[in-house]
Amino acid sequence: MLRKLLACGANRSLTDDGLTALGIYRTTISDQAAVFADAGLQRLPTLTFEVEGLLMPSHGPTDADEAAYMSLLGQFENREAFYGAG
Repeated sequence: MLRKLLACGANRSLTDDGLTALGIYRTTISDQAAVFADAGLQRLPTLTFEVEGLLMPSHGPTDADEAAYMSLLGQFENREAFYGAG
């Protein structure tokens, strides 16, 4: 679905409170990871490189997008777990 939206001209650079679609995706994963962790679930949601790449604005992530990334990264023990490899 994401590929189809982009093929139709969806603008990856639009922002809402400084977040692009990339930052909103990261924030959503962060919110889901917090819910999973609160429920005591071992396997937390992780970022998907393909989705990250598709949502990356041509000028790069905004400061708010980067803050969402760092907030999400802080919820995991290590980068391997963050990327679903641990």
